[in-house]
Amino acid sequence: MTLSAGSRVGLAGATVVGVAFGMARYACGLTLPGIRQDLELSEPVLGLVAGATFAGYLAGLGLGTLLVLTAAVSLLSGVALMLHRTSRGRAAAETGR
Repeated sequence: MTLSAGSRVGLAGATVVGVAFGMARYACGLTLPGIRQDLELSEPVLGLVAGATFAGYLAGLGLGTLLVLTAAVSLLSGVALMLHRTSRGRAAAETGR
């Protein structure tokens, strides 16, 4: 199976994002004991902090997807309007209006 150039770029980008988020989650787990000791936080509070970061991550995934879809619709609408305007101008020039 041969991947197209776009598929290879998409796969590489997804891999980089996955590795980066994985390392960030790993680092968060490593720093929590130090944070607990320095700030004298209880385990339930640290659980809330870790849960909130994960909830933020999930919200970012959802909003990011929505943003990409909205941008795609806006881009396609803009291109369609420009093409329509160009074709109207060309038709007017041909008829002498």
